[in-house]
Amino acid sequence: GDGEGDGEGDGGGGGDWTGGPGRRASLLPARAVRLSRASRALAVAFACGTSGELVDGIHDALSSGPEPTDESSMGWLAIGSILLWADDLTAAARVFERAAAEAERWHAPLPRYTALWLHALAEVNAGRLAEARGLTATAVGLARERPWDVWSAGPSIVAMRLAEECGREPGLAFGPLAGDPGGASPRLWVADLALAGRGRLRVVEGDVGGGLADLLEAGRRLTAIGCLNPAMSPWRSAAALALVRLGRTDEARPLADEEVRLARAWGAPRALAVALRRRGVLRGGEPGLADVAEALSLLADRRFPLESARTLLARGGLHRSRRDHDAARDALTEAYRLAGQYEADRLAGQIREELLVVGGRPRVTRPGDPGPLAPAEWRVARLAANGATNQEIAARLYLARRTVEAHLTSVYRKLGIRGRSQLPEALRRFGDESPETGEGPAHGGTEIPAGRPR
Repeated sequence: GDGEGDGEGDGGGGGDWTGGPGRRASLLPARAVRLSRASRALAVAFACGTSGELVDGIHDALSSGPEPTDESSMGWLAIGSILLWADDLTAAARVFERAAAEAERWHAPLPRYTALWLHALAEVNAGRLAEARGLTATAVGLARERPWDVWSAGPSIVAMRLAEECGREPGLAFGPLAGDPGGASPRLWVADLALAGRGRLRVVEGDVGGGLADLLEAGRRLTAIGCLNPAMSPWRSAAALALVRLGRTDEARPLADEEVRLARAWGAPRALAVALRRRGVLRGGEPGLADVAEALSLLADRRFPLESARTLLARGGLHRSRRDHDAARDALTEAYRLAGQYEADRLAGQIREELLVVGGRPRVTRPGDPGPLAPAEWRVARLAANGATNQEIAARLYLARRTVEAHLTSVYRKLGIRGRSQLPEALRRFGDESPETGEGPAHGGTEIPAGRPR
C-alpha cells in the first residue's frame, strides 16, 4: 500500500534489499532510504528471518553513499536497529551517529532522541558502559523537554540494562514503566521491550514472581505484533530461568528450547549465545556444559565482553555443581577479570560470590590494570587503609569530600566489607601488599590453592 510496487521500475533508482529468498539484495536509491523499504526489512527482522541476508543488503546500501535526511531518518533508525540486532555494532553506531547528527541539523528532536538511545544499546552490548550512560543522559534530557508518550520508554531500556550490569545508578531514569508493576503500558514494541527489561531487572533484584509476570506479558505483546526475534528481547530464556527458581521446570524447558531455535534461525552470535547460556544453566550436567561451551565459542572474539563474563560465570557454576572446583575457579577468575575490566559492578559481585565459594581469590589490581576497582577507587582505598580521614584523602587527591565518600562506598561493596576498619585486611586478602609498605596488589597468583572454601 505504499505506492512503490515491489521495488522494480518504481523510479526510485533501486530494488528491494530485504534479502528475500531467491533475490539478491540490490542498491538503494542514491539520495535516501525509503521508509517503506526499511519497514519491510524491519518486519523481516521481527519475524526472525536470516540476519545475514538483511545485513548484506544494508551494507550494499551503505556502500552506495546515501546519507540520512530529515524525511527518511526513521528509516535509517530501522536500518541501524537491524544492524544492532545482527551484532554489526560498528555499522550500527555509524548509522545512529549519522542519523542523530542529521536530525539535529534538521531540528528533528524525536529521530535524534531515538538514535541516541539505540546507539546507547549498542554501546552496552560492546561493554562501553560509560559511553552508554552519556548517550542515555542526553536522550533523557531531550525527553524531558518534549515528552513523546510511548517513545519515552526507550532510555528506560538502556537504564535497566545498565542496572543489570552495574546496579541502579542515580541520574538514569527508568521511565514510565518503572513505577507501575502490573499496570497497563502503551502499545508499542519499544514499550514492550522496556517491560521485558523491567522483568529481567526485577528477577535480578529478587522479585522473581513479579519479574516473571512482566516477562510473560511482554512476550505475549511482542508475539501478538509478530516480534519473535530473541535478539530484540530474550524474554523466553529469562522467563525460563525465573520459572526454574519458582520450581516450575517443566514450563521452563519449552521456552528455552524455542529461544535457541529462533536464535539459530536469526543467526547472530550474541542472541544465540544468550539463549544457549541460559538453557545450559537450566539443563545442567553434560548437556548444560555443552550448551555453554557452544556459547563461549560464539563469543570467542570478545566483541561482547560482558556476555562473555556471564557465560563464564555459568560455566563456573555448572562445574561447581559437579564439584570440579579447579575448572570452576578457572572460569570464574576470567569472568571476574572481565566484569571488573568493564566496571560491571553488580555482575562482578555475583561472580565474586561464586569464586569465593570454590576457594578462589578475587584480586584487586593496580591502577591502570583491568580489575574490580577503578583507579580512583584504588587510590582512595589505599589512603583510607593507611588511616587517612576522608578530609585528608580529599585534600591529597584534590577531590570533593563527597566524591571520596562515594568512592569508599563503592569499594566497600566491591570488596564485600562493611567499613573502613576492614579495609587493610580486605586489601591483603584480595592480593594487596601491606598497606604500609606496598605500592599495590601483587601481580602474582589470582587464586587460593585448591581446597575447601572457608
